[in-house]
Amino acid sequence: MRSRALSVVVLAALAMVPALAQEQAQRRLVYNFTLGVQNDRHDTNAAVQYGNGSPQPGVPGAGVNRYGGSAVSFSSGNTDSVGIASDTGTIAVTVLGMRPDGGLFVNVSEAAQNYRKVAPADCAIYPTTKIACAGLIVPEEAAVISTLSPAFFDPSRLDSKNHWHEDGGIPGLSLDFTASAPSGSIVTIAEDKNVKFAGGLGGTAHDSATFTYDTVRRVTTELKAYDTERPSQGQPGQYSNIVYDITATLATDSGTTAKN
Repeated sequence: MRSRALSVVVLAALAMVPALAQEQAQRRLVYNFTLGVQNDRHDTNAAVQYGNGSPQPGVPGAGVNRYGGSAVSFSSGNTDSVGIASDTGTIAVTVLGMRPDGGLFVNVSEAAQNYRKVAPADCAIYPTTKIACAGLIVPEEAAVISTLSPAFFDPSRLDSKNHWHEDGGIPGLSLDFTASAPSGSIVTIAEDKNVKFAGGLGGTAHDSATFTYDTVRRVTTELKAYDTERPSQGQPGQYSNIVYDITATLATDSGTTAKN
């Protein structure tokens, strides 16, 4: 499953130069992650049809959705199809070098305990947190790798309120960061992201995250992200809310200092 928010910042086709097989890994990072997902779908035009979650032909949101939750139709005319899922596991990032365009070239893979299955992907990560991948990645992978560019945190860019703004060169994206006062080499960075989806069915997303960032190693060591997406379902009165609750902690790092 691919996040709608990721479709804004992740490009499906990336020509990786040089080829992965020709690169020598410089660094390997492994994160432990937890994930919670909730999906609810609304149709304000729906009529009362059922109340036990059993399939009802022709009723929007009827039956069991892709997250395993049952649908319930209410007398108000709202049909809610609610699904909750959770998973835990590890995300491994192999750093392969810098691209000529300034992107950090990595391979990312996930090993989850429950239902999450996704193929490894080659990605380029930019200082703006823009991610371009040859393949698909899932929201928890994007959260982990988004800050890995060695140029992500530049204290010289901070304004008087320890804040900086990015748009990533992506229409409809507004991204703001605020850094705490440093404690040794550690800063806490708060992220606030707003996305308006252009074309297609449209919709919006709001993401908030907190990164514990090591300015010497130039990596995030802990993160908490709470992302809410609201894509349109294509008809007036139809919409859905998808919420991702993500935590990740750096478990191992093959380099004690940034080498990339």
